Amino acid sequence: MELNGKELISRFKKSNRLDRKDKIMFPVLENIDKTKPKKGNHYWICNVNIRDRRFEALDSWRMLKNKALDVCARKMVASFRSLWEEHYASSRVSLDDFGLTNINVPKQNNEFDCGVFALTLANSWEARVVPNFRAEDIPSIRKQLTNAWVDNANNKAPWKTILKLA
Repeated sequence: MELNGKELISRFKKSNRLDRKDKIMFPVLENIDKTKPKKGNHYWICNVNIRDRRFEALDSWRMLKNKALDVCARKMVASFRSLWEEHYASSRVSLDDFGLTNINVPKQNNEFDCGVFALTLANSWEARVVPNFRAEDIPSIRKQLTNAWVDNANNKAPWKTILKLA
């Protein structure tokens, strides 16, 4: 199905009203080491939990008591509130009384698995029950994700050639 720009905008406005969702997730790529602008990055999830009326930080490495996470999360909240007021001023949903809550999610045990943790949390967070996986499960989860991406019907890349399997 091919849609032009106007059709896409029309469909988005009609069917994807954010104020009618239970949650709105944002993956955050935060530079936590300013001396390493390319390697000092960390992924975590900022979730707007509309159903439970709160903003949530889901970080596999830190808690909100960590000053850097707290500052970044509060900036995300302020930015989201500002955009919400601009685009959803007439909505019945107001974010004014939404607090910021830390969600105690499974923790990573190294400096490089944050992306897999963030993907896994985003796929499994239902906003009430913490996903049940451990750092030791990450190698298996990484394989499952890779397999799902490579075998996806929309993946038109010559992956057998890329992976030197053909």
